[in-house]
Formats: sequence, structure tokens, C-alpha cells
Amino acid sequence: VDELGAARLAVRHLLQQGHRRVAFLGGPMSSTTVHDRYRGFAKALEEAGAPIDGELVLETALTREGGLQGVHALVASGHEFTAILAVNDEVAFGAMAGLRALHIGVPCDVSVVGVNNVGMCEFVEPPLTSVRVPMRDLGRAAWHMVAALRHGEEIDRSTILDATLVVRGSTGPAGD
Repeated sequence: VDELGAARLAVRHLLQQGHRRVAFLGGPMSSTTVHDRYRGFAKALEEAGAPIDGELVLETALTREGGLQGVHALVASGHEFTAILAVNDEVAFGAMAGLRALHIGVPCDVSVVGVNNVGMCEFVEPPLTSVRVPMRDLGRAAWHMVAALRHGEEIDRSTILDATLVVRGSTGPAGD
């Protein structure tokens, strides 16, 4: 999966909504997926001439609790932000819960985007904007690779699966 492209897609959406102070909540940078998604986040901001504030980049557990704690840390830091890219939907769900607990509205005060587009995205309030990672296609491609390896065949390692943005109610225009 084009993880870098998935994050760029999310951040470009936020930038189109007028957001310039975008936070990144994601797990350990030693994870290839997290690292690639961070690179996509940074590249999109850089291409738009928007600032990348290291104080708005937090390593969190890849869980709802991680998102919740991450939002509390962001707010406590005093650094302004109008949007969050969460490295996955679980972190995004936690971030939204944390914002709600702090009486910060989503999306009127802070927009939130997740990645993976899990089934719960449409059932949280507001429904979560998320980047759909083609998990079924990924599984199918992995199965074909394993089967080819078992038969001693060469495998095509150049296949990259694209992600798509599913816009829902957790994102909106940046406030004044």
C-alpha cells in the first residue's frame, strides 16, 4: 500500500479546507507504516508551504487510548492546531473522544482524519473522515505472492495499491 500517498491524500484534504496547523498522532516511528505515513504528512505540508511544527508530532500507542492521551498532550502543550492526522482510525477515535472530553468541537474547532477506513468510521459521531486502505486487495496480493513463492516462481514486488479518501463529518473548514 502506498502509505506515503495515503497520508498525503489526507493532509491535502485538510489543506484544501484551509488548515495550516496540522498535528500528527502516530505510533513508534520505528514502524515502517507509521514512518511512511509521517513522511507523507510532512511532504504534503512542505509542498503547500505550511509549517511542520515538531511540537505537533506525537508518538502515541496505536490505540484509542493513545489517541486520547495524544490529544490531551497536544492541548496541554499550548501549541495551536486546527486539524489532526491520526496514523490509524483507532487513534483517531481516541483523539475525537479526547477532544469531546475537553469540550473542543469536531469539526468546528478541530478536524480529524484517520487512516484505514474501518467499519466503525461511519458509526462514530461525527462520522470519521478516513483514508481507505484496500485491505482485501492487499490480502489478495499477499496470497498470490505466497502461492508463487511456494511454487518457486518469481514474485512481482512492484505492485503498489492506492488508497482513497472517504470524506465524512469529522472534517470541515478551518476556523478563523
